[in-house]
Amino acid sequence: MLAVLFGFTNDSNVIKVEPTKIEATVGEKGAINEEILEEALKQTSLNYSSGDANIITIDNKGNWEALAAGKTEIFVSLSSEVKPVKKALKL
Repeated sequence: MLAVLFGFTNDSNVIKVEPTKIEATVGEKGAINEEILEEALKQTSLNYSSGDANIITIDNKGNWEALAAGKTEIFVSLSSEVKPVKKALKL
């Protein structure tokens, strides 16, 4: 069984992301749960991106799918209307 490993690094107190670390099998799907902690930014949308889309993909709602074994990151950041704050999800 091949595994895709990923977890978040906590480099900001603006976005709370759960789970903080995940081990998934290839083909497994899941979702990231996030919360914007600063009241003034609650209406701000979030952006998601994969460090390596060959290993894991993520859509604009935080739904991910593990495609291949390996390690990479998923980034969750505030939309470009405000100063970017990123959370890295290590795979």
